Amino acid sequence: MMTNDNPELERWLELEDLKYRASLIQCRIQAGYTVEDIAKAMGRTAAAVVTVEDFDSDPHLSTMRRYSAAIGALGQHRVTALPEPESDGNESTPE
Repeated sequence: MMTNDNPELERWLELEDLKYRASLIQCRIQAGYTVEDIAKAMGRTAAAVVTVEDFDSDPHLSTMRRYSAAIGALGQHRVTALPEPESDGNESTPE
């Protein structure tokens, strides 16, 4: 069920996105690549790569995939269904 009334879940998902991006940036730095190196490999400008690395931006998944390829890293995603909320016992049952 799609719901937008779960701010805790929204915040958790945002934090997971930030951790994913931070891991990629850390890999780039550890590999010794500059922003300019990655821009060239991605066929983008250095400014575009800086925007990807800006935590206030929201890059497309395809952009993150190209970034991963440019730094030689494998970015993995996993999907887990959320459990149905438990009933509080106050819901009426149709008769």
